[in-house]
Amino acid sequence: MEHTSNAPGAVPLVIAPGTWGHKKFLLRNMHASLSDSDLLYVVGEEQQLLGRIMARLNLSAQAVTMLIHRL
Repeated sequence: MEHTSNAPGAVPLVIAPGTWGHKKFLLRNMHASLSDSDLLYVVGEEQQLLGRIMARLNLSAQAVTMLIHRL
């Protein structure tokens, strides 16, 4: 499985300022396997966050991005 977010049609991971805490809480409730280190968000390092969540949940970049955007 290819873990790239540069694929055609990929939705970029954009996290609005001040919203990650709530999204992180919801993700942890939905997927107990996610750890605090998996969900560590640093502004400008969205791709690293995406990669950790993809690896933990065994999902594509697009699936993870859409999951986060729906929260």
